[in-house]
Amino acid sequence: MPKLDFDQILTALAEERPIKPADVRASVLRRRVWLMQYSAPGCLADHSEVCRTRRDALESAALLYAEDAPRGFVTALRRNGIAPTDSSGYYRVEVSCVRVQDLF
Repeated sequence: MPKLDFDQILTALAEERPIKPADVRASVLRRRVWLMQYSAPGCLADHSEVCRTRRDALESAALLYAEDAPRGFVTALRRNGIAPTDSSGYYRVEVSCVRVQDLF
């Protein structure tokens, strides 16, 4: 079976299909992607998306959370890579750059 390329990996991750690192091309494992995660501090992410670019990750977060988020949400996310999604500041969205191999 041929090893998965970058587009196939992004599709599999979006569809939440299980992937083994051994099934992925080595060059793809080294590539960087942007991860948008919604979580409470110290907990696993309630929701996450893998994006090709930082801009895509920021737009995804804005579409999902900015409507209910406190004022300055998008600006804080753009500036710091992290922003609260509610007025208490407990839940947050974080945007970070990771290697594909770090997703497994």
